Amino acid sequence: MRMIAITAQILIGVTLLWLGLNGLLHLVANLPLKCIAPQSIASILLSPYIVLLFGLQLLGSLLLLVGRWNVLALVLLGPIALNIVFFHVFLGRSSLLAGLLLALVESVAIWSCRRYFGSKLTLLSDGLA
Repeated sequence: MRMIAITAQILIGVTLLWLGLNGLLHLVANLPLKCIAPQSIASILLSPYIVLLFGLQLLGSLLLLVGRWNVLALVLLGPIALNIVFFHVFLGRSSLLAGLLLALVESVAIWSCRRYFGSKLTLLSDGLA
């Protein structure tokens, strides 16, 4: 299980590092948006918010690849990965498989660090009861 967790963390780290670098430095030409709402996505990409998003994505992926602060990296990358998955589910259905694979790999990485997230999940389950 330890090798699966390390592989999942490396996959997440490399993928989101590439996407973060591409977002900040524009390494690859932007592909045309094939989604339901290209105007709203274009307005987000032109705002200063996207610099913060790609910066946090870059920081989290570097922390995950270094292997020092895996839990902090997963806390930073969790909402970003969830945002990516929701985009692929609701807006960009043509690449739904990529979003679902990211969700699966992120779930495996979080499951490997579940002892650190246990108290938060207990508080969540107590609040729902």
